[in-house]
Amino acid sequence: MDNILKVGFGREKITPTMEVYISGGGNPKRISTGILDDLYITCIAITDSADRTVLVFTEDMQQVSSPFIDPGVEGVVEATGVAKENIIIAATHTHSAPGQHLGRHNITPFQEIYTKGMIQAAVAAMKDRSAAVVSAGTTHAKGLVFVRHYLLENGTFAGSAYGDFKSAPIKGQVYEAKDIVQMIRFDREGKKAVLMMNLGAHATFNGNIKLTNISADFPGPTREHIEANSDCLVAYFLGAAGDQVPRSLYEPIDHGLDYIGYGQKLGQYVLDAQPSMIPAQAGDLQLRRWTLTAKANKNDMDRLAQAEEVYDAFVEGSYKLANPLVKEYGFVSPYEARAICIHSKQGETRDVQLAVLTFGDVAMTFGAFEMFGDNGVDIREKSPYSTTFVVSQAMATNDYIPAPIGFKLRCYEAYSSHYAPGTAERIAEDYIRVLTELKNN
Repeated sequence: MDNILKVGFGREKITPTMEVYISGGGNPKRISTGILDDLYITCIAITDSADRTVLVFTEDMQQVSSPFIDPGVEGVVEATGVAKENIIIAATHTHSAPGQHLGRHNITPFQEIYTKGMIQAAVAAMKDRSAAVVSAGTTHAKGLVFVRHYLLENGTFAGSAYGDFKSAPIKGQVYEAKDIVQMIRFDREGKKAVLMMNLGAHATFNGNIKLTNISADFPGPTREHIEANSDCLVAYFLGAAGDQVPRSLYEPIDHGLDYIGYGQKLGQYVLDAQPSMIPAQAGDLQLRRWTLTAKANKNDMDRLAQAEEVYDAFVEGSYKLANPLVKEYGFVSPYEARAICIHSKQGETRDVQLAVLTFGDVAMTFGAFEMFGDNGVDIREKSPYSTTFVVSQAMATNDYIPAPIGFKLRCYEAYSSHYAPGTAERIAEDYIRVLTELKNN
């Protein structure tokens, strides 16, 4: 067995033990009332022949935010000796988990649970390291992914889940979904394999229909199904999902809105694809992190006063007031008004954090955003690496990076983005530039 890489796996439960603010949906008054299933934080420790170690975390959370994660990162550095710059954290993007907004309801006591779990997962992963060989592959989540931009039968367009679906029946998607599932597998001597996987789809089943219940959403049942039916330990990451969701009530699959059935079906696609995974060339770790400064979205500042009136009504729960105001002022929804309010407080530029990790002929890109499916395809196709595993919602902050079509359609992700049009293209160029440099080292 090739001993270039050693890989370890650690996972700890981070389910809150108190009622807590739930992130996702833009309403600060969303408080938990129950638990559907447990939340976990998972750590993958990768060590190369030069004894360099990178820790990659994936958490059952909606986003990654500093300073919420800072105590955990500091604790991991102290407990493991791994440098802070070699720690990367990503979120599965479940919309049914506590927020990372300090000051919101009970987030500070939940932070203690999270911090402890993060440190314990890292320590476990470091102890679990074993020699590994790498393989990679892709499959398709057939029938499971839907672009949330809809063309109606009367020729009009309904953007995201906030458009006017009552005006006409849905004719179909505006463009085709990208249902690619990416997989990286580490087969280890004497231990279970470690499988990293992703899909470009929002984890929003429970965030849409059971607004106050804690849940890992479909990534949880996906992991459970694969682990129960194979020799793999699974780490789930969010792919390029900015414009994509699970098949919803607008396009029901055979098990309707059952997130457990959805996760099991996705997990089975992954299980069926395991025999076709291809061995990948291994090699020492290369990690590069940097910050890209992009133009900020400053559109519609002339409508700020109207936006503030609409959003204030929305936050106060005055939906009878907010909806007529949205129509009166020509907003798509209260979310557009909220975006204008938020954008008014930012400067003319905004930074975005990027990172790439490579080992042999495998690359992983990490970004502090939700990119569109087309963006992910563009990066994979232009990458000089045979496998480029695209991860969204990593490191810190939470925002959309729409493809050009998003701005053309005036969709939710585009008007809410903090970044001006053209940012997606700049990010892709930066990724490819850095990957090419690392490939040529």
